[in-house]
Amino acid sequence: MSHKGHAERRHKPTRLDLLFVVMAALPACLGAISPQARADETKVTAKDGDGAFGRAAAPTSAEIQLPPGLQGPAGEGRLRLADVSGDSADSPSVPAQYEPASPSGSPAGGVLWWLMPPGRKGLRVFRLVADKDAAPPAMTASWDDRKKQAGVLEDKQPVLRYAQGATEPPAGISREFARGDYVSELFGPYGEALTEDYPKDHPHHRALNWSWATVRWKGQTRDLFAVRGIWSRPVKMNRCAGGSVLAVIDAENEWKWDDKDAVVHERVVIQVFRQAEGGRCIDVVLRLTPLVEELEFAGRLGAGYSGFNLRMAPGRGQQMLFHTDPPQASRRRSWADYSADFTGGKGRSGVAILQNATNPLYPSEWVKYPDLNFFQPGFPGPKLAAMPKGKTISLRYRLWIHRGTADEKTLSDQWAAYNASWLQAADK
Repeated sequence: MSHKGHAERRHKPTRLDLLFVVMAALPACLGAISPQARADETKVTAKDGDGAFGRAAAPTSAEIQLPPGLQGPAGEGRLRLADVSGDSADSPSVPAQYEPASPSGSPAGGVLWWLMPPGRKGLRVFRLVADKDAAPPAMTASWDDRKKQAGVLEDKQPVLRYAQGATEPPAGISREFARGDYVSELFGPYGEALTEDYPKDHPHHRALNWSWATVRWKGQTRDLFAVRGIWSRPVKMNRCAGGSVLAVIDAENEWKWDDKDAVVHERVVIQVFRQAEGGRCIDVVLRLTPLVEELEFAGRLGAGYSGFNLRMAPGRGQQMLFHTDPPQASRRRSWADYSADFTGGKGRSGVAILQNATNPLYPSEWVKYPDLNFFQPGFPGPKLAAMPKGKTISLRYRLWIHRGTADEKTLSDQWAAYNASWLQAADK
């Protein structure tokens, strides 16, 4: 997720340095992209303080009302942003993707997405134009209604697979471990498998998932993490679609106590962005709404593990980095990174988890089991937390998949770019 700007909204001053303003205008100039600005074009102005957004090639968004001349090109995937900021005026344009605010696709308003290109610090101005020809979408998403699985590709290379329905355990693994509602496959920058599903040492572990070891209701306990007595079952797939900048998976599920009673409604939105030079961002937003009274949850009592869980594939030269700023820090960053030489890759690659500062109980303690290639932010921790009926718990995380071994400066830029907009929203 990233910051959404408005043409007419006044933002109160904050300590954050990112502000987007969309200036809707008369019909935009169609055809070849020119670096020369015109008065009848739609412009997007971005203030990227110290340049962290550009250095991170971060997903960026702005609320926008498209002028009539750009509504057709938006539906055809032909929108691009050209940087016309002073010494950046000769920079190549970048793809932009328009996401309508309403399911009907009305051009009345929506959100424009792009990856911030490197450029000058401070104020940057982009011109929104239409390319002559529609290129095939970089990000494609497909939905298998029979298996209840969604797959995302970038230019025919696999990126991830989300299994909303239960997956089939491999030979030698009991069917009692069959489960759904998780990312069953996550791939690296070269198409290599980064994660492991149904590992023999812990068959309940599953690639990337969000599940809790302790779910208590009316004095009884079930284990969503270990697939014991409670399962997440599909309700519906709201959206599975791609585009020039990102693919979106939007699914609804219910946690079924003893596979019968719905106790939590879950909505998960996964935004998968195209790969930039430094890596790829994948945003996961979880919204958990309890449906019953007297519900509590936790990680493993006394140990704290489970929550947003990542089981990596075996790799050579494992390196794990963890960082959380002290409480007195002005902006308390929290991220972790795992890198190795994975089978099928072309050198080292890795994945970082960036915590979102608006998450409840932020920052979560990092949990790691190097011998199991497992790590996570342990939310809510080793003690039971109440889940009041009807009160939605929202959790947000970003994965950053990268080549090589990430350094702390790069990870800091990625965290700052991810969190800038959320922190500003929380300050209002």
